[in-house]
Parts: sequence; structure tokens; C-alpha cells
Amino acid sequence: MMRYLIGILFFMALTHTAHSRVVAGGHLTCQYDRKAVQCWGSNLYGQAINIQSFSHILDISTGGGHLCVLDEDGVWCFGDNAFGQTSVPKNLKNPKQIAVGAYHSCALDGEGVKCWGNNEFDQINIPKNLNNPKQIALGLNHSCVLDEEGVKCWGNNGRGQTSVPKNPNNPKQIAMGTYHSCALDEEGDKCWGLDEDGKTMVPNNHKK
Repeated sequence: MMRYLIGILFFMALTHTAHSRVVAGGHLTCQYDRKAVQCWGSNLYGQAINIQSFSHILDISTGGGHLCVLDEDGVWCFGDNAFGQTSVPKNLKNPKQIAVGAYHSCALDGEGVKCWGNNEFDQINIPKNLNNPKQIALGLNHSCVLDEEGVKCWGNNGRGQTSVPKNPNNPKQIAMGTYHSCALDEEGDKCWGLDEDGKTMVPNNHKK
């Protein structure tokens, strides 16, 4: 009973924190502030963490059965490690962003992009032509980066999710789904990959 009450009080404290954020993905939802994370949903692999001792959290990403946390001390991953997706490499240099797929993880650090975990579709084989990467995003088994030259993707292309259109105009942000990819550019939203349920058919009011 005491443990249950402590959990409630901790959740309430996060809820009323001005700096709290929420992320969701896979079978997990997490709320966090600068030092604490509480997750709920599937805990099959111990990914529903409740930790209050991080050092100024900067980013969190959740995937199929694992999640990763970036704080001022580095990257910490929890949950399913069947493919090494939570085994953070020791060579990260000043990581700035993290992204999690179903069975792989990536970080954007001071040297570029570094990935680990499942490589069945070459999704952790970083292309050598990246030019000053700014953002990374992961799908089920594919990876994309936004750099100075635009959007570059690699990994599973079974549904066209890594076949970036030639027309993104100065893209500013990218986001990945299971089998599709999207970019926000000067003209609005552009998406490619599996179009099941119309997920890549951008509404006209999201185009300029």
C-alpha cells in the first residue's frame, strides 16, 4: 500500500511540474521532468521505468520493447536487449539527441550519428555521405537523418519508406512511422512509404 501511494504522489508531482513532458511509442507512455521519469504500459522487458535520479534529462525516445533516456551524463537504455538495442556504445561524444526503433537505437553526438542493435536490414549501417546531421528519426527497421543536404534514409525499404522523394524543399523536421516517413519543409508536409489507411496522403490544408 505504501509503495502504491508513493507512486501516486510521484505521478502527481510530475503532473504539476512546469517542466514536465510526455512521450509515447510502441506499447509505452512516459512522463518526465528534469530528473525523473515514470512510464506505464507494457513492462514485459522492464521498460516501464520509475527513476527519479537522472541528471537533467534532455531527451527520451520509446520503441517496441525498450526506451532510451539522454541526460547530462549520457545515454541510458532500458528494456528488451535481444539485439543489443539497450547496450549503449561507450564511444558516444557529447550526445545531443536519441531515437529508438523497434529493435535498434541511435544517437546524434558531436561526431555524427551512431547506432546499435538489430542490423537485419542494415538499419544501423550509417551512410558515409551525411553532412552535418541535425536530427535523426527511426521507424520499425529503418533510419532517417536530416542534414545540410536534406533527408537521407537507410534500412528496410520494403514499403518505400527509405525512398526519399526528390522534392523536399529545405526540410526542417523529420518523423518516422512503422513503414513510412515524413518531412516538414517550406511547402508543408511530405510523406512516403506504406500508404495503408492513407497515412502518406497529406491533406491539402497541410500543403502550401
